[in-house]
Formats: sequence, C-alpha cells, structure tokens
Amino acid sequence: MTTDTTAGKTAAAERDGAGPRSGQPLCPQPGGPTMLLVLPLLAVAAPTAPPAPAALIPILLLGPFLLLRHVVPAPVPRSGAGDPLRHGPPPVCRSARPPGHRPPRLRPARRGSRSAPRHPTEERSRTMSLDAPAVRHPDGGYHHVNGHRLWVESEGQGDPVLLLAGLGPAGSHVVFHPHFDALASDHRVLYVDLHGRGRSDAPDDLTEVTFARDVADIAALLTTLDLGPVHLYGFSYGGLIGQALALDHPETVRTLTLANSLHSPEMWQLNHENINRELALQFPEVWERITALRERGVPSTDPRMQAEFAAAARLVRFHHPDHAALLATEPGARNLALYPLFCGADVDFTVGGEILHIPDFRPRLAEIEAPLMVLAGRYDRALYPALQREFVHRAPRTRFEILERSGSFGHVEEPETVHALLRAFWKEH
Repeated sequence: MTTDTTAGKTAAAERDGAGPRSGQPLCPQPGGPTMLLVLPLLAVAAPTAPPAPAALIPILLLGPFLLLRHVVPAPVPRSGAGDPLRHGPPPVCRSARPPGHRPPRLRPARRGSRSAPRHPTEERSRTMSLDAPAVRHPDGGYHHVNGHRLWVESEGQGDPVLLLAGLGPAGSHVVFHPHFDALASDHRVLYVDLHGRGRSDAPDDLTEVTFARDVADIAALLTTLDLGPVHLYGFSYGGLIGQALALDHPETVRTLTLANSLHSPEMWQLNHENINRELALQFPEVWERITALRERGVPSTDPRMQAEFAAAARLVRFHHPDHAALLATEPGARNLALYPLFCGADVDFTVGGEILHIPDFRPRLAEIEAPLMVLAGRYDRALYPALQREFVHRAPRTRFEILERSGSFGHVEEPETVHALLRAFWKEH
C-alpha cells in the first residue's frame, strides 16, 4: 500500500473552488438555505427535484444511527404539509443549544489544513447542496489497499486511535468531526472512509462493497501503515468491523471500543422494530400513513415512506432532540446509491441485502483477546441499553458504560464524558 498525497492535494484544490467555505454561517440565515434533520434507520432513496411547490421532498435515512442534514435551496417554496418534521420542534442553531450542553467548539481551519477531495460518487448523491456548513478536516491522503484507494486523515501525536464510522454502511468519517478534535492533544487520531464511502474510491458496481471486503481493507490498511496495534473505536456499523478485526486480525487491535454498535443481523432487525414501535406510539398519525403506504405495496426505501419515517429521527436517537443539529455533513458524505443494495429495499421492516451476510458475533465474543469496552446511550431507543448488555453476557470481561445524557450519538451529546472514559480505558491498556 502506498500513500497518494498528490491526488489528495489536487482534489482538495478542486474542492476549494466549489465546496462550502470555512467562514460560512453554521445556522440558517434569513433568505438562506433551510435545513431538515432526518434519521430513523437504514433506508435509502435518491432524491429528485419536487415537481410542484407542495411536493414531498424525498429523504434518505441511513441506518443504524443515521442522521442526515438535508439542505434545500431557499428559493424552492414549501408548504407545511410537505415538512417531514412538522410534528416536532424545529432544529436549533448551534448558537441556541439546550442549557447545560457543552459540545466541542467548531474551530476555524488551521493554517496548513485542507479540505478533503470530493467523493467519487458525489454526482450520484443529490441529497445535500454545496451550501451545507463547512467541515474542518485534518490533513489527509489516499492509501492504496486491495486495488483501490482509501481516504485517511490524521491529526495529533501519541498512541494511534482509528475511528470506524457508522451512520449505516453508507456513511463517511464526517460523523466524527469535530467531536474528536480534543483527543488529538495526546493521541494520533486517524479517520478513514471505507471503499465506496466518503472520499475513498467507489467501484462502478456497488455490489462489490461487502462486509468481508470492508474488514479486509481495514486489516490491510492497519498492517501496511505499520503503526502497531491501535485503539479501535467502532461506532454503529464500524463496531461490527471492529469485532471482526479483533477476532480474525488480533495483531492489529490494542483495545476495542464499541459505541452504540450491534453484534448481529438479528440485532439490526430489532433496531428497526424498536424504531417502528416508538414511531407508532409517539406519532400515531404518521404511523397510519406509513401503514397505508405499506398496504399499497410501497417499500420502506421509497421517498414517500422515508419522508414519513423522518418524524421519529430526533426522538429515537437523542437524549435532547435538538442535539441532532450538532451533527455535521457535507456533499458526498454518504453514498446514497449504496444503501438499498447493502441493506435491502424494505429494510425498515425486514433487513436484507449484505446485512444477511454479516456474521452473528455473539458465539465468538468471549474469544476477543483485546480489552473490550461497550458504550451505550441511556436514551438510545433503537439499540437500547438492554440490547447492549448482551455483549457483557457473552464476554464477561467487557467494561460496560452507560452515557446518562445520550442517545445513539454519545460522542456528540457527551463528548467530554466519552473522551474521559476512552483515556482512562486506554491508560489501563
């Protein structure tokens, strides 16, 4: 594997001319773009321009733990009936956070830092516009692995930490920015985009993206980076990759942290069932419309379905619904075309696709030699703490921590608590 820094610089230079700029406002401005926050789990549909002012805007919901900030150009008129989040309070700006919340501050880009290049499949993704808030990226470059290039960013010095992202199997590392910046003060923090996600290369045939190949890519990356065993932090889908690495490539893993992750396709299915139950109980009028669409044979990844499922997003995934506004995104951060192939067309009701080929790790959890810590959000109503406790039942040496003021995104809602737990855990090992 080699590092392709020239390609990274070229793509970054292209982005400087067209992408969002660091000085752009982080909150909607009068006459500016309007942001919609969506999330319920694991579903996908490519959006199209609305044919009429009151038309429903197609929305992608990526799963487990997906939140998508959808930016719609202000000139497109909308009616209240077309707003999928009309049942809840509007998202707050970052400057209007709930009392007592202290998320990490977004820092301006440092001299010498650069934006990452555009994702190769960005043209396939029309869910986000170039008006999305800018994301500060550390320096990064391409690394050749198994015949394609993976995008890797690195910042800080010290023991290496590799972050494996979730937001369903189609999300990029952007979900971690800027919430892990503080760890770079005493660790080397590495962010990676899997094949076909984020800024990494994407195959022409997306069915080439599989769980087994994701695991093989990260194992090869860690081996050729020659960093020695690293601290792995697996969030959501990234935790599944982490378990496979700890079991089949133990020489690459120093410690493993599973953050609101899952252990099997069965748990993925329960994740959706829990979301559907919450939606039916808290938004019965929405559930009635979902049921009517389902009776007509409409799959859950259909844009009409996704607009309805969006209602449960902030309720299910966050301790405080307004914390959903703290998640950043950017053009190309999610490969919208990959999701239905990987998860199945009706994933919100029945998981399918590549999910069915992911192993059930429960019988092997006790074989993991690396120290294991599991982080669960007290208010995660999809992968709730009782499900997370099964990791402890299967691997009794597991350190289990509840984040008392978090849902699915502990690193967003309680970053200081997460960082303290990680530092203490890593110091022991």
